[in-house]
This record gives sequence, structure tokens and C-alpha cells, in this order.
Amino acid sequence: MRLLNIMIIAGLLTVLSSTDCLAGGNPNYSGRWLLDPSASKMSFKPEAKQTLDITQKDSTLDVLETTGTVKQKHGYTLDGVKHKIDVEGVVTVELAAKWQGSSIQITSDSGRMKSTETWQLEDNGKTLSINRTSSGIVSRQETFKYRKQ
Repeated sequence: MRLLNIMIIAGLLTVLSSTDCLAGGNPNYSGRWLLDPSASKMSFKPEAKQTLDITQKDSTLDVLETTGTVKQKHGYTLDGVKHKIDVEGVVTVELAAKWQGSSIQITSDSGRMKSTETWQLEDNGKTLSINRTSSGIVSRQETFKYRKQ
């Protein structure tokens, strides 16, 4: 009987941990997200459809951003460590991404421009909200709302 109870408890712990029901589990941002311009507060409205294809594994986040026919890939390690990337040989940007509770915070600094983005899931995971504050050459606050497809 004791062995049966241990097996049942072990089975329940396996199920709970695989579904992120245990405390400390971070939400999964993976999926295809379509920008909803009418729900967003942006300094300009895109002329073409914009999507984010996000793949989240362990402590990494890979993002394919598509606007019309233009595609850009971004990769983030969610450990808070600063990484330098070269943007088309024009500028070097220092990036850091980390968990902030159940949100993701991404900071960037090019020397001339700084920004902080806070990503969070809303509406039971159906909406991805990205709040961006930029300062430097241009200062602005924007909110981008993406709907899960």
C-alpha cells in the first residue's frame, strides 16, 4: 500500500511539473503573434501586417519578426547577462534579457539610444503586451498588443 501511495504521488508530481503548475514556473511565450494596431499605442502604425514567431526553450527566446516581406531574427538568453550584437555593421548594441516575475524585461543600449521592453501575457495567454520606453535621440513610450494566432 505504501509503494502504491509513493507511485501515485510521484505520478502527480510529474504531471504538475510538466504543466508548470508548481510554483516558480515561468509562462511560455511561444507561438505566432499578430500585431493588433487598434489596441496598440504606437508612434506610427505599420503599413503591413506584423507578426512575431516566438520559440521559448529553457532560458532562451528566439523571435522571428515579420513586417510585410521583411524578416528579422532576434535571440535572447533570459539570464540578465549583457551581450553585444553588431547590427548590420552600423552600430553595436548591448542587450540583456531577464525574467521579472512572470514578465520578460529586455534592455538595449546603443550609446545613442536606450530602451526597456517589458513583455507580459494577458487575457489567459491570448494577448502579448510589449511596453517599450525609449530615450536618447528619440524619447517615447509605446505599447504593442499582439494576439495569439
